[in-house]
Amino acid sequence: MRSAFGDWADWVPAGKVGVYGQRIAGCDHLGFTRYDGPEFKGLCDAAAYEAGRPVNTFAALGVELVS
Repeated sequence: MRSAFGDWADWVPAGKVGVYGQRIAGCDHLGFTRYDGPEFKGLCDAAAYEAGRPVNTFAALGVELVS
C-alpha cells in the first residue's frame, strides 16, 4: 500500500478508506522502497484499516478494487 485517504476525499464513501497500492520490487540501503507494475486503487472498511497492523496488504484488508 502506497497511500491512504479518509472519507474526506470526494471518491471515498463514509466508513471506508481509499487506498492506492503497487507491488514492492525492493528497497535500497537507506530503506527507500522501489515499486513496480501497475498502481491499484481500492476501498476497504475504515475499521479494518484502523486495526493497527504493522503491514497492511490489499488481501489482509479485503480491499475492493475500483477504477
